[in-house]
Amino acid sequence: GQNPPSAKPTAVAIIEALEASNDVDTLLDELLALEESLNGKQAADAVASAFATCADIEPNALKARIAALEAKAAGVKHILMVVTSNDRLGETGEQTGWYLPEVAHPYDEFIA
Repeated sequence: GQNPPSAKPTAVAIIEALEASNDVDTLLDELLALEESLNGKQAADAVASAFATCADIEPNALKARIAALEAKAAGVKHILMVVTSNDRLGETGEQTGWYLPEVAHPYDEFIA
């Protein structure tokens, strides 16, 4: 059915509920379901096996993986641009750092 104009779409409500949740079992179930739907049963089993060996699972780690899988499902691509706030390279004394155009120009191309 249609959502009333004042109601949030179901997907948004589910995502907000997961973000608010720190229940590891709920988050792990959601992660494994997403993993299987996007990457197959074997990938989901590997993830489940990896988490089974963890004594203390951090909810934020699960949330980050869920967010990455949701972005993959939506066709969102990620690019990591690494910059530094240091002005010298270690103890060599060589100058390092970045200028805004070195990040801004590629960023403009990536989002185009």
